[in-house]
Amino acid sequence: MDNRILFEFSPWFVLLCILAGLIYAFLLYNQKNPWGRIPSIILSGIRFLTVSLIAFLLLGPLIRHIQNTIIEPGYVVAVDNSLSIPETYTEQDFNQLINDLDETVSALKDENQNLKIVDLAGNDYSRVKDMEFDETSTDLNKILHEIENEYEGKNLAGVVLISDGIYNLGSSPIYSNFGFPVYSIGIGDTTEKEDIILKYLNHNKIVYQGNKFVLQAEIYNKGYRGNTLSVDIRKKGIILQNKILQLDTENGLNILEFELEAEESGMQRYEVIVNPLSAEFSIDNNRLDAFIEVVEGKEKILVLASAPHPDLKALKSIIEKNDNYEIEMVIPGFNNKNEEKFDLVILHQLPDYRNTYSDEIQEIVNNGTPVLFILGSRTNFNRFNATNRTMSIKPLRNQKDNVFVSLNSNFSLFNLDESFKNIHSDLPPIPVPFGEYTLKGESEIVLYQRIGKITSQKPLLIINKNPNVKEALLAGEGIWKWRLNEYLFTKEFAGVDNLFNKVVQYLSAKEDRRKFRVYPLRTENWDNEPVIFETEIYNDIYEKIYDQKIDLTLRDEENNQYDYSYIISQANSQFKISGLEPGVYSYSAKTLQDGNTNSSDGMFAIKKLLVEISNLKADFNLLKELSRRSSGKSYTKTDMKILSQDIESSNPRSLIYSSENYLAIINLKWIFFLILFLISLEWGIRKYLGGY
Repeated sequence: MDNRILFEFSPWFVLLCILAGLIYAFLLYNQKNPWGRIPSIILSGIRFLTVSLIAFLLLGPLIRHIQNTIIEPGYVVAVDNSLSIPETYTEQDFNQLINDLDETVSALKDENQNLKIVDLAGNDYSRVKDMEFDETSTDLNKILHEIENEYEGKNLAGVVLISDGIYNLGSSPIYSNFGFPVYSIGIGDTTEKEDIILKYLNHNKIVYQGNKFVLQAEIYNKGYRGNTLSVDIRKKGIILQNKILQLDTENGLNILEFELEAEESGMQRYEVIVNPLSAEFSIDNNRLDAFIEVVEGKEKILVLASAPHPDLKALKSIIEKNDNYEIEMVIPGFNNKNEEKFDLVILHQLPDYRNTYSDEIQEIVNNGTPVLFILGSRTNFNRFNATNRTMSIKPLRNQKDNVFVSLNSNFSLFNLDESFKNIHSDLPPIPVPFGEYTLKGESEIVLYQRIGKITSQKPLLIINKNPNVKEALLAGEGIWKWRLNEYLFTKEFAGVDNLFNKVVQYLSAKEDRRKFRVYPLRTENWDNEPVIFETEIYNDIYEKIYDQKIDLTLRDEENNQYDYSYIISQANSQFKISGLEPGVYSYSAKTLQDGNTNSSDGMFAIKKLLVEISNLKADFNLLKELSRRSSGKSYTKTDMKILSQDIESSNPRSLIYSSENYLAIINLKWIFFLILFLISLEWGIRKYLGGY
């Protein structure tokens, strides 16, 4: 601690303050008075101190206060408490390992008072023995960075990392630069074990009811060359299929395919089980679940065309990229329209001058079916203007303009992909009607017409944003030209296809007008994370309302019921549920609104996270490299007891932080009371001696 007095003016002015006090006292008490010489000396001394002190304060003196804080070096012991560690030991050996680790950490703790013990989740412990080794994933890089952030500005002398070196989340820690040495202790087994591992299941997330789908199982073989595997696919305990796999390599990946049929709608759980071989190191990694959502049917899209055109082939190719769509194309003289209800109708150069499909078009408009108009040379603009509710076009003497594409930067109905933004300016021109364009309702322009380098305000592609009018129109024909031009430069059709796929998705999406909706943010969740439900409640004019009580019921595959209640607010409309066992769950939510009970239901899945047991071979090389790069040391369970000696010999230094503060002396309260005391004392003595 260091205190000094500083002045706003030269310190030599202090002499003037003293001189002012002397002169003031001399002039006041040098004359004759009734109380004699000794009292005069005392009173003059008090007046001298008072005046000198007041004058001194007028100089604005400051006290500089320097406070030094000593921070002793501290250590953090980070323990990898994942499942992969106890899996490689017998129960007796694992208990012995924990005892040895606890002794090593205790010795380190005795010598370093500032020592903290944490697990992978950052939870604090007083002993290693208190930990549960049950984490289903390992992110070593994350825990080291969290420690670094927590101890920023503090004296972190080092981190002791106890791990098997296996990470299955995040990036490798050896590529990070940590500001502290890492002392690693390698535990686990580095020897290769004979094992069969079901590593991954490849399948579509969504399939349609009644369709067949393929499920691929990736099976890794370690040391069972020449053996045969029996693999089952089960649903609700019933074996659907069984296949035999011949293992031809000593170590390698094998892929087994199953063709299944989606019979029931909703979230379905398929269990893939590899029947264990003799002397497998672990059979916990012989089973995985596939959760597949089976939906009742595809969205149906009808393309009505005035005549054959290259655009029709382009549209078919674009739409069929999305497995959710089923397309039907109708051209006069080639085929007839089925009597079905469609989710979207694309009218190519319709209505035309021959009144092709005029009755069907009128029925489509009257039914409120979403429509995408693509205009062309065959379009009858009088009938088009009477049919659509988005824009009217009055061509001048059937003239055409060849226009390029210009993006509307303010378009907001959906996001345009970068693939289209990158190629739009290079697309070839297409013919559009030359004339007067008039918007009818609330619409957003996606693309403007560009003639040469001049962008006009005429729409090339426009979408009606009225929720009750699902319409869009492209003012010209020539989608096929755009696709071919894009392929010429990029060798793919990504940009143009993404644009029209999004237009189709926007138009065909069914608007959910329910006043009460409850849904999980993700339909598939890991068992180590919560299921988060979002809740939306609307009034009659579809404004969000809050402070409603929600009753939520879950049912698992065995029909066990779990009941929850919660209230949503404007600050939080979500509800989290943790601790659910793996499986498929159905849910039903209810709320009372205006005297009526509204409900919302659905399904979701909980998957078991088993990445920890898919690889049980310890990686001590990673730990050694991590310690080397951070200027630490690496140990194994046989030499870890010398850790405390090495840390002590490293002689970590204490840090000294200095803080500097400035305080005006005139602001000190005791100065005020001192001056008041001196003045009062002088006045009291004078009164006592009979003065004035």
